[in-house]
Amino acid sequence: MGIKSIGVASSKDKLDMCKWLGVDEIINYKEINTPELFTEEVMKMTDGKGVDYIIDPICASNFQQNCQILAMDAKWVVYGFLGGFNVSDGLNMQLLFKKRASLLTTTLRGRSIEYKTKLMT
Repeated sequence: MGIKSIGVASSKDKLDMCKWLGVDEIINYKEINTPELFTEEVMKMTDGKGVDYIIDPICASNFQQNCQILAMDAKWVVYGFLGGFNVSDGLNMQLLFKKRASLLTTTLRGRSIEYKTKLMT
């Protein structure tokens, strides 16, 4: 499909699974100690463009960071709240609007494969 994918995880086993599944680039977020360094790394991997899709099980704790790495007209799907429900430093939607990004929320438990696939289109 011509898509470049970036997998983000906290352990070698999870990152190895990402590579086995065909992910192009991987980032161990435990090895990057600031959101700014994470953003810088992602922007390098995307030649400064940012990412077109974020599939996010974390939400709140990564909210501002994810806003920074979105490309223009990107789609961001939040399907879990492992990082909490509340954005601690306040919710500023300005960057999402500037990038014309779509923020979609859903739950996946009990959903069909067809539904999950459709989220990506």
